[in-house]
Amino acid sequence: MHRQDSSKQSRRGDSSNASGGRDVAKTAIHSVMRILGQSCAPDSPGSSLYDPQLSRADTNLARLSEQLANSPDRGWSLLLSGPSGTGKSAFARHLAEVMGIEVEERRCSDLMSPYVGETEQNIAEAFARAAERGAMLLIDEADSFLYRREAGQRSWEVSQVNEMLVQLEHLRTPFVATTNLADKLDAATQRRFTMRATFRPMKTDQARKLFQAHFGQVWPAEWPVHEGQTPGDFAVVAHRARLLSEREPTVLLRWLREEIEARGDQNCGAMGFHIPSTAATTPTNIDKQNLRAA
Repeated sequence: MHRQDSSKQSRRGDSSNASGGRDVAKTAIHSVMRILGQSCAPDSPGSSLYDPQLSRADTNLARLSEQLANSPDRGWSLLLSGPSGTGKSAFARHLAEVMGIEVEERRCSDLMSPYVGETEQNIAEAFARAAERGAMLLIDEADSFLYRREAGQRSWEVSQVNEMLVQLEHLRTPFVATTNLADKLDAATQRRFTMRATFRPMKTDQARKLFQAHFGQVWPAEWPVHEGQTPGDFAVVAHRARLLSEREPTVLLRWLREEIEARGDQNCGAMGFHIPSTAATTPTNIDKQNLRAA
């Protein structure tokens, strides 16, 4: 009996040690990833729904993805500009998936350093790391490094731009940069990018399709689509709706409009009616006068 108890305790101990070992290993991996500047966070809510046909840009994103995936040349760069939430980073990840390669993602906080010369070193290491892995390098908030050099107040600010220019000239792996402030980028740097695409808020038909994709219901025909809506708005609202088990169309539409207002986007267009603030309100009991176009 004593031997059986000892055996059970031993197995429990082995199991506990194994579990602890896995936890330690997982923590160690995450620590290394942070040191390398990589995020271990999962994809943002709604990212699995990404469809290039539902992002609005000045180029055909689906066709661009296909062309780049079929090209044997991987030494190219792509600048994606436009308002926040329009799908720039999501498209970059989608592009990498179509190409069958991983993403080496960097944010401003990963690369910026208070020490002179260290930011440039971090930039160079990011490109080198992506090349070693054969991965796509994605840098968000590129305007933090590619601002106009005449606007730089110190020599090290200019040297950051110069380092990016050097890396752009010697690419061995795809490089995608995103920015919300294209007008602040250094003109010479913009010209160095192999391709550029500008993203804009969604068109009416795109918003309707994404509403159905996220919420499993059609956008009510009697309610106009908000001008200025972005895929990012839908991702945020869809996540909130899942958490709160919310499916009432009036609530979802109000939340979507609030996302536009939260960005300070004044070009959101007239709704043509007032969205009720209570979740219990349904289309059948809304005052008919409120459905008339303003």
